[in-house]
Amino acid sequence: MAFERILAIDTSGPAAGVALFARDGWWVQTWQGLGGRGEQLTGVIDRALAEAGFRGQDLDGIAVAAGPGSYTGLRVGLAVAKTLAWAWQRPLAGVDTLAAMALGALWAAPVVVAAIDARHGEVFGGVYGRGQEAPVEAWWGPRAAPVEELARALGEVADRRGLERAAAAGDGCLAHRDALVRLSPVEYVWVPEQESRIVQVVSVGILGRLQLETGRHDDPAALDARYLKATEAERRWLQKS
Repeated sequence: MAFERILAIDTSGPAAGVALFARDGWWVQTWQGLGGRGEQLTGVIDRALAEAGFRGQDLDGIAVAAGPGSYTGLRVGLAVAKTLAWAWQRPLAGVDTLAAMALGALWAAPVVVAAIDARHGEVFGGVYGRGQEAPVEAWWGPRAAPVEELARALGEVADRRGLERAAAAGDGCLAHRDALVRLSPVEYVWVPEQESRIVQVVSVGILGRLQLETGRHDDPAALDARYLKATEAERRWLQKS
């Protein structure tokens, strides 16, 4: 089956995005702030389909950023993607958010440190490069870790592979810029956040399409968010228990 029409959804961060891939290229819209509401997301999807001139049932598949990321944002995006996949009977692919972030930054350097700020000095992060059988692969992580651990991992990867330049993508890199520079002796290319969010949702679609083409479909009933660590509410409940 040819996967020529892919709907991509990314609500993993403070900005949300929808991308629709068809033969003529990508239709993309991003906007700041999703909150706990899915109405705006479904409205953007409806407009994308209308402007492309086809229905949801005409899609070849749906890709969604499955995490890590914002607890509320991931829940909204996954709920919409899973509902549409079930209603339209379309195959679904859950995509790693950090891998999509890294893919969108590989133009800048051969190694990418991708990070989402997890607060309290921690990030959801990973170190990525081009794979032999995939457009991007994890060389370290992804995991929830102190930013110092991520910085040291980047330094070790760069030293082992003889790399002197790294791209930094995501609000976790921008929030902990000083620590990364201090602990990883590489030349950084800092990917602008606005540019990153546009490319990121397209990358969700690219990676989702690849997963679907290789037969890796997710069951809408079973696909869940990849948080990488317990939420604050879960930690408090465990402490009480």
